Amino acid sequence: MGTWMRFRGRWRETLGIAEGIATLPHHERSDPDATLADLSAAPAGLSAALGIDGGSGAISGLDAADGWTALGSGRVTVYQGGAWRRYESGERFNF
Repeated sequence: MGTWMRFRGRWRETLGIAEGIATLPHHERSDPDATLADLSAAPAGLSAALGIDGGSGAISGLDAADGWTALGSGRVTVYQGGAWRRYESGERFNF
């Protein structure tokens, strides 16, 4: 649902519903520090990247002030501003 997705080593444009967000699917297989370094070559205009583990997702309310909530059996890793943080199911976050 974001603007970009990193899939099989390539950046691909996506639906753009969540403007400025990149999605990194099957993130449970990834090393967050290596991913952070890889994001230096991400397309311009990204405000954050969401690493989504299998069986997981993130949902946002209609109002941006509501933030986002991690859901599912895995975790959501948020990359922003040269740092990363993981969220368990039910945890809320903003960026």
